[in-house]
Amino acid sequence: MTDTLLASGRTRLIDRAAFLRWSLVPGLVLITACAGDSPGTTEPPVDPIAPDADFTASPLIGLAPLNVTFDGSTSGAFDGTIVSYDWDFGDGATGTGSVVQHGYAEPGLYTVSLTVTNNVGKSDRETIDDMIEANRTLWRFDVDKPIYYSAPAVGLDGTIYVSTGILLRTNFGRVHAVNPDGTEKWTADLDQNVPPPDGTVRAENNGSSPAIGPDGTVYVVDHRNVIYAFEPMTGAREWTNNDYESALSWAVGQKTPAIAADGTLYVCADHSLIALDPVDGSELWNRDIRGGNVCATSAVIDGDGVIYIVSNDWLHAFEPDGSPHWAQPFELALIQEKSYSSPAIGADGVLYFGAEKSGGGFAGYFYAVNPGGTLKWRYEVDGARQVRASPAIGSDGTIYVTTKAYYDPANGAQPALALAFNPDGSVKWRYEIPPSNEDIPADSYTSPAIGADGNIYFAAENGYIFALDSDGAVVWRENFHNTINWSSPMIMDDGTLYIGGNQGESGGRLVAVQTSSLGLDPGAWPRFRGNATNTGRVR
Repeated sequence: MTDTLLASGRTRLIDRAAFLRWSLVPGLVLITACAGDSPGTTEPPVDPIAPDADFTASPLIGLAPLNVTFDGSTSGAFDGTIVSYDWDFGDGATGTGSVVQHGYAEPGLYTVSLTVTNNVGKSDRETIDDMIEANRTLWRFDVDKPIYYSAPAVGLDGTIYVSTGILLRTNFGRVHAVNPDGTEKWTADLDQNVPPPDGTVRAENNGSSPAIGPDGTVYVVDHRNVIYAFEPMTGAREWTNNDYESALSWAVGQKTPAIAADGTLYVCADHSLIALDPVDGSELWNRDIRGGNVCATSAVIDGDGVIYIVSNDWLHAFEPDGSPHWAQPFELALIQEKSYSSPAIGADGVLYFGAEKSGGGFAGYFYAVNPGGTLKWRYEVDGARQVRASPAIGSDGTIYVTTKAYYDPANGAQPALALAFNPDGSVKWRYEIPPSNEDIPADSYTSPAIGADGNIYFAAENGYIFALDSDGAVVWRENFHNTINWSSPMIMDDGTLYIGGNQGESGGRLVAVQTSSLGLDPGAWPRFRGNATNTGRVR
């Protein structure tokens, strides 16, 4: 039996089982079949199938304001024709059409939904959670080794310097110079041209942040106390000093060179403070640290040129010529302490630094020490939160520092903290750093950067960058999608924030983030090492 369907609405009655064949003209055809036991009796038609909503978007991630194209044309019609496409963009805005564009004005994660409806009233809804990320990231500079210990230093021409490598890795660390637009200027290896004194060939991994001298020379110390000097324009190595190579008693901490106004370098070796000539790296003087204590931090310099270092549980002060100024223990509870926290110096000369219990359990402390070496105050952080970050000090005298998280056997994982102290040692506010999930708390080793806008910027090991206002309230937080360890932020006068992170053996990343702060707070010590060049000297 054969028939031709010429127009919609054609009905054919069949009184016996049969095969039907139609020749169909091009176009959309809806065929409905009804079956009955005898002529005149029928069963109701099968309910039409609902459409299937489906869509794509491009780009999925980008700098806010972010314009995104959404395409729902891949949605399936099945029975009938899709007559409407209704969009919910997740920011309070809606739209219609199979292909639409939408702009996200503010940074954030946005969940997007599409509802499609066909000509018989059937509909379907598709929702994709956190589909769009409008962020503050201006650019990313990927490197083949982790940026673990290194906080960016920025030269007068805007070049960003960052070093890579992790202790005990078998590959060599590097120093990278990056242009302000995120392109590479040069890369230099930290492998030595001259074998160390014991003749052993080993990988030299970064143990410090770059520091920039008055003439622009870039200095880095690796984890074996080998000091390097690089020419800033080409990355050519000017000199290497490996006279102080050690077995590294402690496998944690930074040893960024401190640089005086005349260019003299001060470097903590394992058991001594060394002054080096910036021209050729030769030794000017070398002073043993009391009792053979180990230094796992970086020296700092006050406005009078006095150099301070922390070793184990002692704080030392030296004159610029190397003569001892004073040395004082900061251990007060008759327990062994140690510090990985390089001091910060306030406008009044007070030194601030963190410490931790080194045996018989965990505990964290924060110290304020007067310029003459006497204790101003000591704060014991609640729980067992250790303080390994270096503090930052605002122009109003507020001191900011972050802590590690800890595990409480009775209550489980407890969050890390960002703390704000008044100059008298009282806590101004505390912020609990949210973990990635309930089982993985977010340690913070990063030193905060205080912006000219009054916000406090810092990062956590779970990859988030935070901006808090001066009262400790969250302004924003953003996922950096990398682990952030000891790297600390730097804020430029145009509002760009630089910070580094790592992806383990996969490499690392330097990121530029847009902020509302036009530079750093004008105080004496607004970030790690006190200034943009990481010299560790009071501004």
